[in-house]
Amino acid sequence: MKFKYCLLLALCAYASCLFAGFAEKWNEAFGAAEQSQFTEGSFEVHFLSKYLAPGPDPKTVKPTDVTLKDLTPEKYERIKEEVVRSEKEFKEATKKVEKLKEEFDEESLEYAEQRLKTATIQHERAKATLKAADEFIKEQKERAAGKRRKKAPEKAVTHIADTKAYFNLSEVIDHASKSIASMDAVCDDRSAWAPGSAKVYIVTDLELFNKMKNKDPLVSPVGIISQEPKTRSFLVYASPVVSNQLDRAFAYAACERFLYDFMEVENPGGEVSDLVRVGYCGYASKLDAVVTPKKVLDPPVLEEGKLLLTSQMIDPGGIKDPEVCLYFLRQAKVMVLPMVQTGMDNFRHYLTLAKNGNSGMRTSFENIRLRKEWGAGFDGFMLTLPEKGFLPLTKLPGEQAPKEEKKEEAKEEPKD
Repeated sequence: MKFKYCLLLALCAYASCLFAGFAEKWNEAFGAAEQSQFTEGSFEVHFLSKYLAPGPDPKTVKPTDVTLKDLTPEKYERIKEEVVRSEKEFKEATKKVEKLKEEFDEESLEYAEQRLKTATIQHERAKATLKAADEFIKEQKERAAGKRRKKAPEKAVTHIADTKAYFNLSEVIDHASKSIASMDAVCDDRSAWAPGSAKVYIVTDLELFNKMKNKDPLVSPVGIISQEPKTRSFLVYASPVVSNQLDRAFAYAACERFLYDFMEVENPGGEVSDLVRVGYCGYASKLDAVVTPKKVLDPPVLEEGKLLLTSQMIDPGGIKDPEVCLYFLRQAKVMVLPMVQTGMDNFRHYLTLAKNGNSGMRTSFENIRLRKEWGAGFDGFMLTLPEKGFLPLTKLPGEQAPKEEKKEEAKEEPKD
């Protein structure tokens, strides 16, 4: 009996760990770290204060004052003279500050300290320029002598950055808020999220993100966002690779959660198809790329030979290939756009009656009326899509098919 009880406790502990929410996982991972958070609109964002960013700190980079490929003996001499001159000014400014400190002349000291700061920057820049010039000359001499230099392996350069500023987190949250507000069919005063009711946890370590995230959905263009079922809780992986698409990727996930909330209230037991979910959330968030933790797919156009068939769009199954997901996203946005353009009341009516997800797409489609140019009914819409909707995705904006040249009519010669 005691053994069974202990076994039950162990299983419960394992289950609580396995199914713990993002908040619990976050506190377990970062309980002792320097954390920060801010609340903006509906979102409460949690993140580590500092981030080890790649590259040198922009604030400490010292640019050289010459282009080394144009280095001449005269320029080199001027570089050396600048080092001597700047060193002299630096020493004089240092002495001036020390003297004013002894005399307690605070009014003059402030100006002197500013002058010392300027002199220090100029001297450091001059020394950096001379060092680069000396290295360039040495390399040129060795190359002229036929020697091949063995370059030492470069060490990865990093710097400590402010996480919130580095990833523009305020702009990310602002874009998500605006994207939700643009979902007129599902966003109204009754459905608005309360301030701080959506929790966002930013992670910058991929291994940790993979451990903390939930099971991936069958079709999702944002592999850097994980959601807790039935909650407004998001786990977000941020890195320099995905930073340019972070705002749209998160906005997509937020719109998806908002759509789920709408369905749970207005259509309990109902379910939209994958193409409506992905297409509508992609349309609202302006997401046009597939964002995975290691790369972003955002080609200017699609390839005609790789376009998905309408039957694949209706029943995509599970999509794991990022390129296939990219085609599904862009084609789904094209399919949803005519549904949205019929009017938000019409589209809202469709959402409140949608049933059975992918398998119910044909039946649910009867609850919406598209403009005549998109064909009559479900079958007409499917027949119209390839040429009118999908083919334009293979061309750049403004690119048109070559126009047929009009044949000039033969002019009759005037009769005598």
